[in-house]
Amino acid sequence: MELNYHWLCVDGEWVRREVALPVQNRAFLYGDGVFETMRTLGEDIVFAETHFERLANSLDLLDIPLHTDLQIDGLRKLVARFIHKNKWYKGARLRLTVYRVGAGRYTPQNNESGFLLDGEPFDNEPFYPFVGTGKLLTAFSEMKKPLNRLASLKTTSSIFYVLAGKFAKAHGFDDCFIMNERDDIIETVNSNVFLVAGNQVIAPGVSNGALDGTMRKQVLDLLADTNYKITERGINEDDLQKADEVLLTNAVQGINWVKGYKERRYYHRFGAELSEKLNLKIVNRQF
Repeated sequence: MELNYHWLCVDGEWVRREVALPVQNRAFLYGDGVFETMRTLGEDIVFAETHFERLANSLDLLDIPLHTDLQIDGLRKLVARFIHKNKWYKGARLRLTVYRVGAGRYTPQNNESGFLLDGEPFDNEPFYPFVGTGKLLTAFSEMKKPLNRLASLKTTSSIFYVLAGKFAKAHGFDDCFIMNERDDIIETVNSNVFLVAGNQVIAPGVSNGALDGTMRKQVLDLLADTNYKITERGINEDDLQKADEVLLTNAVQGINWVKGYKERRYYHRFGAELSEKLNLKIVNRQF
């Protein structure tokens, strides 16, 4: 039976899905790269400017040059062609991996970049469904996330998140809170965290070691039009016991919510309102 492989793009060349990267690839050997996970609507990247800004800043921090095909206009054209070649017009989830290219072991002998654009069709209605059942969470306390300049990046060295995800699954939870070296809760395996208590919102950020989330920025923009007071700091156990709602955000799922942590159970009214406003931005193509 013939397999129906889709198209992907490697360093600007269009190839079928069965292609393999060379074993010398530095993302494979050393985790020497970063990635962006993006949603599309039609041929457009949702929140393209935010994704590009994070990509450019991450590569600059790692001293990996931005590939000439990945400047903002080039990235938009590349994604549009990807969508056309695969005919995923209803929507897609894309992963753009950018890695350092060159010989050498830990220390590269030169400094160039390559990239891989891959994805899958992803069609939701509404664009970001607000899942009504919520998630049950635990805390991942076996390891703490280091507080340094790399903490906010989505690098190809993701073993910390892999182990956290395995921990949550092994203990029967949907996800788990991740803590920094100060024992502050800052994020989950794949989401930023917003804690709502009264008219207060606690939103751990880059200074606390949280991922510099693209959806986090969109939610902060939505919160700016409300009467809620926003504080960017880590979350502690006392905060979780006093919270009314705990929201999770990422670029693929939009806004989700935590149903329970330990014996505590949470509401999700405000989260549903924010999700409705977020989807309205998508309908009006305000991205």
